[in-house]
Amino acid sequence: MPAYRHTQFNPWALLPFVLIAAVIIPLYGWIGREMQIPVWHLVFVLALVGGLSANFAVLTTEVTDQELLIRFGLGWPRRRFARTEIIAPRRATIPWWYGTGIKLLPKRTSYLVATGPAIAFELPSGRVIQVGSDDADGLLVALKS
Repeated sequence: MPAYRHTQFNPWALLPFVLIAAVIIPLYGWIGREMQIPVWHLVFVLALVGGLSANFAVLTTEVTDQELLIRFGLGWPRRRFARTEIIAPRRATIPWWYGTGIKLLPKRTSYLVATGPAIAFELPSGRVIQVGSDDADGLLVALKS
């Protein structure tokens, strides 16, 4: 049973789907039929973009006695960190240009559905992990307890 559990939803993360659909659907109506592109291509692209947008619009964080679990919408991708690996958790801020999803940088990995408040900690390898959360204070208290 988790000592802490929080789910964050960011409706703005669905914006890419709306924008892509607003461009692709009229284009298909204008060009697709003329070029005889099967309608399932349109449906496939919209389902893929919609599914990814919906998945990366939800982030759940759980803290138990043994681990920190981070998972996106449908449970994938997910990441587990043993509590014994978490070094010096602290508040952080994720810049607006990070967007949503997983950001892999040379010495840092960020998991987020919205920019702004986050928790950052180090792993024994020296890698910094950032977890975005609209309840960063609650997550920090749970990690320090």
